[in-house]
Amino acid sequence: MAASDGATTVSPESPASDADWDLVLARDGTVLAAAEGTPASWVGRRLDDCDGAPEDVKEATYTVLERAYHEAAPLALQLRLESNQRIVRLRVVDALPLRRVPTNLGALLHSCLEVMRPQAKATDIRLEAIVDERVPPLLVIDADKVAWIVTALIGNALRYVHHGSIMMPSGSIVVRATYNSAGPDVTLEVQDDGPGITRERLRALFGAGPRHRPLALGLLMVREVVAAHGGHLEVHSDTDAFLSGTTVRLTLPVS
Repeated sequence: MAASDGATTVSPESPASDADWDLVLARDGTVLAAAEGTPASWVGRRLDDCDGAPEDVKEATYTVLERAYHEAAPLALQLRLESNQRIVRLRVVDALPLRRVPTNLGALLHSCLEVMRPQAKATDIRLEAIVDERVPPLLVIDADKVAWIVTALIGNALRYVHHGSIMMPSGSIVVRATYNSAGPDVTLEVQDDGPGITRERLRALFGAGPRHRPLALGLLMVREVVAAHGGHLEVHSDTDAFLSGTTVRLTLPVS
């Protein structure tokens, strides 16, 4: 977003200055820390999902996050925005190092679904987890980050899947884990039957051009976490009226 009337500036990280709000963000917009007068309830949530976050602060956040992604250095940026005479500092930091621990993937996925189930139930959307019995009982992964990936992808899907009504059945979201002995690796899929993503928008998600920003920023962070594990990410989508839906597939090597 371009500066308006001198109210917005973006610059490399500088010493702390007086601010009404002070936010430290991950590269997907998740609030990692909050200081000064920032609502503590925002920590752990994407800024675009935080209640009470002004629209101009959200828009400024997209600008900073995109710069942090495309500029090799510095990885931390600062934005000061005067919104209704409020000065906001937004700092973007690189992803935290992985903390790998032996993890029961099936238990982790079911735990993620329980976290998201109230939100899905409110709109009558069906959530389901399917775990291949061949998936190893323990995977050495960063459990917190993989849990974040799954809940973030479910959260994105909940934005678009059809809500249930008297006239129309609700949509569904399926989280599936399968094992490939040839890798060996484990594939995680979050599949929905929403309207899908157009081919043009899908190609632009990871490009340098204009993107559907809340979704794209989340996927950029997902891709980084998956890459840190030595895996890879794919997104498939179909906008056909009868076969529409999106599948985000990530593959994690079994070490």
